[in-house]
Amino acid sequence: MTDTPATWSVIIQEKEKRYLSKLPRKERERLLDAMLAMKVDPFAGDVAKLKGSLEGWRLRVGRWRVLFVVDQENKAVVIAGFGPRGDVYK
Repeated sequence: MTDTPATWSVIIQEKEKRYLSKLPRKERERLLDAMLAMKVDPFAGDVAKLKGSLEGWRLRVGRWRVLFVVDQENKAVVIAGFGPRGDVYK
């Protein structure tokens, strides 16, 4: 019997969808690919737990950072925000 990988749902907030739609196509596709890859394993890639007053995790995608929260119970990844490295944590 073959086990299929657990499938997570990835939820992108409306504000982030609007921001994403305004990015150049190449950057938008790169970020979307990285976010959709979280459906298989939200902790794959360059992922680190956030420190300080921020809760959740961050995924590094080149100069971009994707901030997200993992809901283990519902197997959901909620994209809380993303942006260039220097701006996203403000």
